Amino acid sequence: MNFVLTLQTQPNPGQRFEISGPSLLLGRDPSADIMVEDLEVSRRHARLIAQSSGYAIEDLGSTNGTFVNERPVRSLLPLRPGDQIRLGDQITLRYEAVPAAGEGATSSFPVWQVAPEEPEPLPPAPPVAPPPLPMAQPEAHMAPPPAAAPLPMPQAEEYEPAASRAARRRERRKGLRLPLDKPWVAPVLILGLLGACALTFFFWYVDANFLWCDVFGGIIPACR
Repeated sequence: MNFVLTLQTQPNPGQRFEISGPSLLLGRDPSADIMVEDLEVSRRHARLIAQSSGYAIEDLGSTNGTFVNERPVRSLLPLRPGDQIRLGDQITLRYEAVPAAGEGATSSFPVWQVAPEEPEPLPPAPPVAPPPLPMAQPEAHMAPPPAAAPLPMPQAEEYEPAASRAARRRERRKGLRLPLDKPWVAPVLILGLLGACALTFFFWYVDANFLWCDVFGGIIPACR
């Protein structure tokens, strides 16, 4: 009876690895019997030890732990066919027993790498048609602008001699003078001056003696 480990996760699910010998080291160290290149797997992660009925597994103090059927391995644990062995969080192996002449057996100490899958190549971009050439536009014939109308020539002002202007100003000033040569002009001026003096004295007297309400009480609202 031979025993194999079948990879259940990426990068190659279903790949089978035959195990033999008294002891096998699993880990990331290049000297491991089964080398696993995954960052969550310790350099010396776990060990398989041969027993009379098969193999047992023990954890070697790994950082992310060893689990069998989702139970942590804390001591040497015998394996049974069908057990699921998980190293860290990503690598899962199935422990199986096969006949000695079983098909599909591979080398005793395989090495696999857990690496991200390469992205599929993008489909080629469709060819881009060149933009159509612009169509020739007929030339537009613009009509010439209308001729500007000739500007009227300023008319020359009539020239007036200085003597005529002075005589006209004297005539205007002469019309504004009082006719002092008339006999009635002097009495009118004297009466106007006397009236203005009398009116000024009257308002001064009323204001000096506070007689506004007595004299103008009927027309001043504050005196009513």
